[in-house]
Amino acid sequence: EALGMLGVFGSIICCIQAFVLEGHALRTTEWSARDVGCLLGFQMCLFGIYVLASIFLQMSDSAVFNMSLLTCDVYSIIFSWQVQHKHISWTYGLAFGLTLSGLVWYHRQPTPVDVPA
Repeated sequence: EALGMLGVFGSIICCIQAFVLEGHALRTTEWSARDVGCLLGFQMCLFGIYVLASIFLQMSDSAVFNMSLLTCDVYSIIFSWQVQHKHISWTYGLAFGLTLSGLVWYHRQPTPVDVPA
C-alpha cells in the first residue's frame, strides 16, 4: 500500500513539476504517435518496476533490493564492452567487486529474528 501511494503521489508531483518547469515546451511540441507511444511505453516500464519492487520486497528485505539495484548496471557495461567495443575502466570492476562483497558479507549470517520477552 505504501509503495502504491508513493507511486500515485509521485506521479502527481512529477506531472505538476513537468507542467510548471516544462509547460511551454510541452505546449509547443508537435506530438506524433511514435512520441506518445514511447512516452506511454516508458510509463508502463516504470509501473512494472514499482509493481515488481513491491513483490520483491515482500519476498526479501530492502538491503538485498538495494544491492540488486547497485549491481544491475553490469548489463549495460557488458553491452558497452561487447556491442559498442568500449573500454571499461578498472574503477567499475573495483566498484562492482566491492558491491558484490557487500552482498556476500550481508548474507553470511541468517537474519536475526525478534525473540518475544
